[in-house]
Amino acid sequence: MNCELCQANLPESINHKGEKHNLFKIDKPDRPHIVLEGTSKEKGNCGMHLITLEGNEEVKMGRGHESDVRISDISVSRCHAMIKFRNGRFMLEDNNSKFGTLVKVNDEMQVGLA
Repeated sequence: MNCELCQANLPESINHKGEKHNLFKIDKPDRPHIVLEGTSKEKGNCGMHLITLEGNEEVKMGRGHESDVRISDISVSRCHAMIKFRNGRFMLEDNNSKFGTLVKVNDEMQVGLA
């Protein structure tokens, strides 16, 4: 997380009088959720999205104004991809974008074709 004014990196916590204090506290949702983290190399142009979905909900990702998660990168289509929650699982569906959809995964995960 960066300061909006000077773009300096902000710490997640501080120590005051020997006690640790978290600056950013986000409670874990009580429903299915995923966290998307921006990886932009532009200074101050990254962030996180906490997405909660249930039932047949969907999240649109892309450059367009109608997107739920907007990604301002010329290689991203206006309606690039959808995140869906089906049968208790999250699904990422590319919307036939020109450059495809890449995902960086930090932990092992099962991948299948829809």
